[in-house]
Amino acid sequence: KNIQNDEKEIRNQNNEVVPIKFSISLIKGDRGEILGAVELFEDLTEIRKLQKEIQHTRTMSALGEMAANVTHEIRNPLGAIGGFAALLERDLAPEDPRQRLVKKIIEGVGKLDKIIGNLLFVSREIQPQTRKVPIKWVINDVLEFLLSELQQTEVDIRIQTRFPRYKIEAQLDPQLFQQMLIHLLKNGIQAMPDGGTLSIHLQKTRHNTFRIIIIDSGVGMSGDISEKLFFPFVSTKPKGAGLGLAIVRKIVNLHRGSITLRSYPDKGTRVTLEFPIK
Repeated sequence: KNIQNDEKEIRNQNNEVVPIKFSISLIKGDRGEILGAVELFEDLTEIRKLQKEIQHTRTMSALGEMAANVTHEIRNPLGAIGGFAALLERDLAPEDPRQRLVKKIIEGVGKLDKIIGNLLFVSREIQPQTRKVPIKWVINDVLEFLLSELQQTEVDIRIQTRFPRYKIEAQLDPQLFQQMLIHLLKNGIQAMPDGGTLSIHLQKTRHNTFRIIIIDSGVGMSGDISEKLFFPFVSTKPKGAGLGLAIVRKIVNLHRGSITLRSYPDKGTRVTLEFPIK
C-alpha cells in the first residue's frame, strides 16, 4: 500500500539515531498489477534541531519570569538567614560544638545563593564584553587553573592538548568563555572518578570558524540523557542543580556558536564547540 509522510528512526554508520520522514508510492501496470515502488526519504535532523531550539526558547522565556520572582521572594530572606548565621558564628566561642552547625547553615546559604545566581544568568539578557583574544591563551589559562585543583586530588587524570602552531584569534568575552570551558572540562574530570585522559583540541576550519573539541575517557551516558542535558534542571549528578550545561549553552549562543555532544556508556564523551572568527 501507499505510505505518505510517515516517520521513523534509523541508525547511520556511526550508530547515531537519525530521524527520517518517508513516503512509498506503488507503481502499477495497466491491469493494476504492482510493478514496483518508489520510496522517498527526508532527513529530519535539522528540523528536529530547530524544534528543540524553539522549545528551548519558550522554556527560557518562562524561566526568566520565574527567576525574577525567585530573586525577590527567596534571595531577601536568604540574605537575612546568612546574616543572622554570621552573627551567631561571631558570638559563639571557637570551641563551641554549635560552631560546626552554624558553618553548615552559612555553607548552605552560599550554595542556594549560587544556584539563584546561575538561574538568573541562564534566564536574563546579557551583553558580552567582547574583545579580540588569542584562543590558545584562553584555554591555557583555564587549564592552569584546573591543573592546580587536580594536584590537590589523588585521581590520576592526564590532560592532552593539540593546538595549531599558528595563532587563532576571535572576538569574544574572555570571562564568559573561560566560565564555559571550566564547566565543560570539570564535567569531563568528574566523569573519570578512577582517572583517565582529558583531551582538548583546537583547530581552524575552512569556513572562517574555529573548533574546540573536548574528549574524556569517562563513564559516558546514553543518547536519551545527553540530548536533554542543555536544558535547565537536567543533571546526571545526584546532587547537581542541572544548570551547568544550561549556562554553557547560554554562553555558546551569546557568541553565535554551536555545541554538539556525543556520548556512549563506558566509552566517554566528546563535546564539539564551533565559533565564528571575526
